[in-house]
Amino acid sequence: MPPEIEIVMPSGAMGAAEDYLLAAILRAIGDHHGTSSKYGANIETQVFMMHRFCWCDSEDCAWCWDESEKGERAPNFHHKPSGLKVNWYKYIGRDIVVNKQLSIPELAKVLADCVIEKT
Repeated sequence: MPPEIEIVMPSGAMGAAEDYLLAAILRAIGDHHGTSSKYGANIETQVFMMHRFCWCDSEDCAWCWDESEKGERAPNFHHKPSGLKVNWYKYIGRDIVVNKQLSIPELAKVLADCVIEKT
């Protein structure tokens, strides 16, 4: 009989189910607006704003600031009606940080708003 192996992972290492859903929604929004990329898109409408994570290291770039040195980084995604703001590191779904939790129906509304919205 083979020995039992226990795999221990830190809490959150696989990401929360909500993060996976949110990442899927954000990628679907980018895909809908013609930017099929795991990195997101640079797009702004009256309803939402999405901006890729940036590596330009420019001192005046709000999307690549080092939070420890320069303050809060601008959100990579902002759904204006709900106030939802999301940041990620390099690509959508990696180290997601949200300013507030939304229910599944509220996330569905975010998706609907952003897909129906014309650019």
